Amino acid sequence: MRTPISFAQIRPFVSSKSLIENNMQSLLSLDREISKNYSSLAHPSTYEDAITLLNTLQASYRSPKARQEIIPKTSSSPNDNIRACLRLLGYEISDLNKLKILHVTGTKGKGSTCAYAESILNQYRLSLNVPLKIGLYTSPHLISVRERIRINSVSISRDNFTKYFFQVWDCLESAPTIDGLSKPLEKIGYFRFLTLLSYHTFMQQDVNVAIYEVGVGGENDSTNVVEAPVATGISIIGIDHTAALGSTIQEIAWRKAGIMKKDCPNFTVEQESEAMEIIQKRAVERHVESCHVVETLPQLEAVRIQPDMPFQRINASLAV
Repeated sequence: MRTPISFAQIRPFVSSKSLIENNMQSLLSLDREISKNYSSLAHPSTYEDAITLLNTLQASYRSPKARQEIIPKTSSSPNDNIRACLRLLGYEISDLNKLKILHVTGTKGKGSTCAYAESILNQYRLSLNVPLKIGLYTSPHLISVRERIRINSVSISRDNFTKYFFQVWDCLESAPTIDGLSKPLEKIGYFRFLTLLSYHTFMQQDVNVAIYEVGVGGENDSTNVVEAPVATGISIIGIDHTAALGSTIQEIAWRKAGIMKKDCPNFTVEQESEAMEIIQKRAVERHVESCHVVETLPQLEAVRIQPDMPFQRINASLAV
């Protein structure tokens, strides 16, 4: 039979409040340390983990105030957050010039124009057996987000997406605030993160030329941090994204014309008179010598284009 423990025996432990508290604090500290170590060991690193984290940056995950802060609403809003994030990743803005970027905006056909330009460059690469890497950054995707970042007409692999995703994510997640208030990942959002990922991917893969489709507008779009593209193009401008760009064709044209750069060829298709007037004014503001107006090339009359519509032929002409 067990000898019963007397109250006198346990009293010193019960009455020793400080000892109990000290033991509890030690246990809590140990628990936090274990959790910290476990977290570092169990760091998410799979493709599925990357997609899950990426989706947390979508607007539907954020408060209305956060969504409003992510999308610049005024013509003067710069891409300071993107520039700061690029510096955190070890890049200067001038480094992006190595990508020899073709930058395209518009309302109807900017994606098609980018696809045509990619196809033309890839045919050149293949027909002459030129060792080029041709990047394409476009949106939205149909099936996989990897479709947005392509090299030589092929979406980046799951392995490369995962590797470069976590290089960018971990760098930004561990960074201090970029404006004294917010962490980088709190400010850039889904599309802007993917833009950063595309820059990082293309730089790491030594891409020789990259085609960038603007996401929304142009002036404040995250693709517009590039200082010296090799050329810019504006497809047909119409009414779109009015909450971010404005409700008139003039306001929208002002923002889209913001991609034009000094000392590089700038092109536009024929626009409505109101839009064309704004483009010409912006060219003067931005010290652009000229913005060439592209007409449908007669050489394309015998070329099969799908869908075979006049606006697609002018987009193909812009790509050429």
